[in-house]
Amino acid sequence: MKEKLAPIHFVQYNRIHLQETLENHLVKAFSLEDTHAQAMERFGAPSQEVSLELQIDLDNIHGWLEGHLVANEKRIAQLVKKVLESQGEEALQEAYAAFGQELGQRYAGSVSLNSSQELYQFITTVLLDGMPCDKVNQLVEASEDTLVWHAVRDVHGKYYNEAGVHDGLFYTLRESFLGGVLQALGSFAYSIEVEDDAIINQVKILN
Repeated sequence: MKEKLAPIHFVQYNRIHLQETLENHLVKAFSLEDTHAQAMERFGAPSQEVSLELQIDLDNIHGWLEGHLVANEKRIAQLVKKVLESQGEEALQEAYAAFGQELGQRYAGSVSLNSSQELYQFITTVLLDGMPCDKVNQLVEASEDTLVWHAVRDVHGKYYNEAGVHDGLFYTLRESFLGGVLQALGSFAYSIEVEDDAIINQVKILN
């Protein structure tokens, strides 16, 4: 029986497609065409550059989205491993920050960030942390000058571990990426801290 696409499906697809764009950014920045081709052969190809309605399996919407999410996580982990081996962590951080800055510049002027609540809503459209039903991110504080949210479990590390990369690197690169996005959008300072029971994300609103 065919399902009906809901707004959350488009939001989730946009998150996935953004990470696929990051994937392509890494391929071009580090000439990883061969590694990418091997990863696509093993884990599947990214989504197509057509509207969601024309490519998604309407008999299994959740499964289609989740399958593309997992495939992207696995492909990126392979790309990260290759760059880490050949050029090191600093090169990866710089590439993630540059991609974030480019993304932030594209959004500049088109998103309203007049409060920490609006900032959080924007951030949740940019970050891909599992499927919506996983409820990974929980808002903790949204005050005049501080935004804090916790990721209650790690949904990314296993893909890095499977690729032979330390899982903590994901969050180092997340900090570079989102820091770059926010730097392009205004006076924000983003930090992330991995603890045993949660991943703590904080944005200080400086202006």
